Amino acid sequence: MRLTKPFFWLLTFLWFFVGLWWYHCSDCSGCCTDKVSEIPTGVTPNLPSLSISDGSWNFNPPGNIKFGKSNFLPVFDNGVKYVMDSLALYSKLNPGKSFKITGRYSSEEQNTTTFPNLGVARAEELKKQLVARGLSPNVITTDGVLADDLTFYPADTLVGGVSFDISGDQVIAETIDKPAVDDLLGPRTVYFNTGKVSLKVDDSLEKYLRNAKSYLASHTDVNLVVTGHTDNVGNPENNRKLSLDRANFVSSELIKNGIDKNRISTEGKGDTEPISDNATQEGRADNRRVIIQIK
Repeated sequence: MRLTKPFFWLLTFLWFFVGLWWYHCSDCSGCCTDKVSEIPTGVTPNLPSLSISDGSWNFNPPGNIKFGKSNFLPVFDNGVKYVMDSLALYSKLNPGKSFKITGRYSSEEQNTTTFPNLGVARAEELKKQLVARGLSPNVITTDGVLADDLTFYPADTLVGGVSFDISGDQVIAETIDKPAVDDLLGPRTVYFNTGKVSLKVDDSLEKYLRNAKSYLASHTDVNLVVTGHTDNVGNPENNRKLSLDRANFVSSELIKNGIDKNRISTEGKGDTEPISDNATQEGRADNRRVIIQIK
């Protein structure tokens, strides 16, 4: 069979084109396949973290507030689980401040709420939590913004998606220079000399007592527990009594600072729970302590 010239040139062109395509794809090691951005197994991406600030006050914890895809209910990472408490306390100490919560949502999400969009629904849910902690709804505004640059990780979980803006120049009470709630919700320790009951209330302790009063005022479901401890000098029964006396003394200081006595409970553990070696002077000093904790 004899090939015509047009047919010959057509075959030549097709052969050249197929060869060029094969060479290009093999040279770029699979770049001719669809481009899919995948996160390697076991590697966590650099996720956005929560950041709230107002002047010298900053709240930059590890972690963030998360939402299920197409869901308005927040899930708090461990690092930010007290963010609503911190904002509530900040508002109590700065009553001239107002708050704007902006919720964001993706065009790929479905809004099944009665709110105009999922961003507003998310912001309103967080507003509700602040109001439950004592804030007036009149100082909180909400908004919803469509944004398609949001981070979903895993694919069904929105990381972030909300922001808090604080405004207002009137500051009547003391400004918190760090998230005071972290200090409040962690145990507070005061120390005593051997056999002594009295203690010196310094500026740091005074500030703690003021903040504790404000926190308890907006959290009726929690109380202060004051627990006394001693070193092992003396007999166990006397140490138990001494530890309770110390706890009661600290309780009296709390009451002097305006905390309701019915919100305080005291107990004495004596020398039964040492945190340091009683064989050394430094260890005994560590063990002569009273722990204040909100529970």
